[in-house]
Amino acid sequence: MLIKFNFLFFSLFLSFTFVLGQTIDSSAENYKAYYYENGQISSEGYLEDGKPNGYWITYYPNQLRESEGNRINFQLNGEWKFYRENGDLKTIIPYKSGVKDGKVLHFENCVLVKEEPFVDGKKEGLQIEYYTDSTHQIKLTTPFENNVENGVAYHYAKDDRLIELITYKNGFVANREKINKIDEQGRKQGIWKTYFPNMRLETERRYKNDLLNGYLKYYNSDGKLEKAELYIDGVKQEGEDNEADFTIQNTYHENGEVKEMTSYNMAGKKDGISKRFNQAGEIEEAAFYQNGYLISKGGIIDAEGLFQGEWKYYYLDGNLKSKGEYKDGKKYGKWTYYFTNGQVEQEGYFDKNGNYTGEWKWYYENGNLLRKEEYRRGKREGFLEEYSIDEELITKGEYFDGEKEGPWFYQLNDHKEEGEYRYGYRNGEWIHHHLNGKISFEGNYIDGEAEGKHKYYNEEGILIKEENYRYGEKHGKWKWYDSFGVETTTMHYKDGELKKVDGKRVNFSKN
Repeated sequence: MLIKFNFLFFSLFLSFTFVLGQTIDSSAENYKAYYYENGQISSEGYLEDGKPNGYWITYYPNQLRESEGNRINFQLNGEWKFYRENGDLKTIIPYKSGVKDGKVLHFENCVLVKEEPFVDGKKEGLQIEYYTDSTHQIKLTTPFENNVENGVAYHYAKDDRLIELITYKNGFVANREKINKIDEQGRKQGIWKTYFPNMRLETERRYKNDLLNGYLKYYNSDGKLEKAELYIDGVKQEGEDNEADFTIQNTYHENGEVKEMTSYNMAGKKDGISKRFNQAGEIEEAAFYQNGYLISKGGIIDAEGLFQGEWKYYYLDGNLKSKGEYKDGKKYGKWTYYFTNGQVEQEGYFDKNGNYTGEWKWYYENGNLLRKEEYRRGKREGFLEEYSIDEELITKGEYFDGEKEGPWFYQLNDHKEEGEYRYGYRNGEWIHHHLNGKISFEGNYIDGEAEGKHKYYNEEGILIKEENYRYGEKHGKWKWYDSFGVETTTMHYKDGELKKVDGKRVNFSKN
């Protein structure tokens, strides 16, 4: 209810506020205006030394504002607002010394649909996306670090039900987990989870056709399992107070000191942590089990609950999954990860802070190299190379401070792409080639957004499509050609909206 109220208030606020805007003092000595051919104003603001500075406003031909914002020392500063041709607010971008800094807000029908966090020109923090319908509920939250996704993204249904957890590591999807599923008949299916406000797991259960099947597990806010109840076809199974409490069983040395301390579930299987001690009462080894299956074992968990020493992780079939060392709860030194067939999947090093460092390598299941790249303090730094399963180079480029920088090359299924990045965004001319060497695409980008003409060619080198962009939006004529290069269709766009098809105006019904 609070989210809906805020959105309603925000929508009314926008519709009332942003049409007002700031005005320009046309009597100022350094005032400058530009005009369309029909004499209507296209932009106005202030010039210093022949360059825009201070507040500027651009206009559509219908004289509604297209954009407005301020420059300080010739650099974009403060909030810049961008509008659609009908006057609706489209985007608010906060700038500081020419780069994005703050929350970039995107709107549809004057309703907020997306928040992007920026710090000094890079995405940093939690990006939030909202449903565009009347629910106005949060749809997706995604954490960013150094301009790439890093951490757990939470995907919600329109009824505010968490339905997917997406784990990112340095921009790559490391894991997807779909939960809280409801089938077409409205029945609960599969794994369901609830979370505390700090997003630690609160309960976990499994449904089959709307009936509980398996353990219903309860956790405290520190993430520790407190108890579990066993259900079969929706019926809680027998036990003391019908609860399946996890019990701790100890074995002892001859001197009376605990030898092994292990958690068991209702079925009498090891489930949870197991610790082994020497006769002096010092922990020698720890292990974790899941319903009788060994999940991990190795070093120790110290008095502060931190992992120490070498640890090994296992698949449920007993095969080694990964191994490496912990130091004060953080991965340290070399770590190796394995496929179920025993082949190395990934290997590399962590620094003392638990960050990726040095060279990391990924492999295919047949042992061939998939990718190698360099890291420094957890960020990509240096060259990346990626190979096909047949050992053909398919990607090559360089990272600087975690961002793609300079020339990059991609060899995809049916074409090759080449161009440059600047601060992680495509910048300048990009060219694609067919496998026969002829150009398949050529186009320009500015800070990752398409700009100007983008042309596409067939394998004979004949132009088959021509696009035009402005500020990343479709703008101007788009043309299609047949295999002989004869024009077949023309579409005209303005600010991303289709206006004409083959010279005829397009009118879209609001319904």
